[in-house]
Amino acid sequence: MSMLANANVATLTSAQIDGNLAVARDLIGQLEDQSRDFSLPAASGDEAAVALLANVRAQIRQATEDVSVLELARQVAIASELNAAKMKDEAYRARHHQTARERAAEIVKRAVRADELLAELKAAIGGIAETERAIWNALRDAGEPPGDAIVGRKNLSQFAVDRVVAFSNGNDRLNANRPLVAEIARRAWANLLIVEDEADDI
Repeated sequence: MSMLANANVATLTSAQIDGNLAVARDLIGQLEDQSRDFSLPAASGDEAAVALLANVRAQIRQATEDVSVLELARQVAIASELNAAKMKDEAYRARHHQTARERAAEIVKRAVRADELLAELKAAIGGIAETERAIWNALRDAGEPPGDAIVGRKNLSQFAVDRVVAFSNGNDRLNANRPLVAEIARRAWANLLIVEDEADDI
């Protein structure tokens, strides 16, 4: 009886088939040993030996056929496994390629936003410098020229530039305790802001 009688070879992996091939070849080796043992008695006319020899040779033929079937099935299984691995690899690469495409679109959006923020920053820094000049001119015209000993009354925009440069150089975290530009502006012109607040209360 074939060792493959109850096995669906098409569903086996190449590793499982290798295991079955090893069993089949080992069986053939054992049967060939038995065949040699029965050959001499069978040749001498021993009827029992003749029957046993015939049975052993039939099993050898069947096992040899099983090996042929298994070897063919092994080739098919290996081809199928290689194709499955290729498909899996293609799916893996396609998935990550799609991820790269999505990230590329995202980085463009972020770059657009960075350009917008830079434009806003340039306008803000320019606006600070322009407003600072306007304050000085207005106070001179009012006969109240301000002193420049207080930090932030001159070149306030440079503090903003310095913060940007520190960030771009990776040194921003080292200046975590430095006051914000807005805080410097409030301190620099605190006297004017207080007057405005008092005027609002009247």
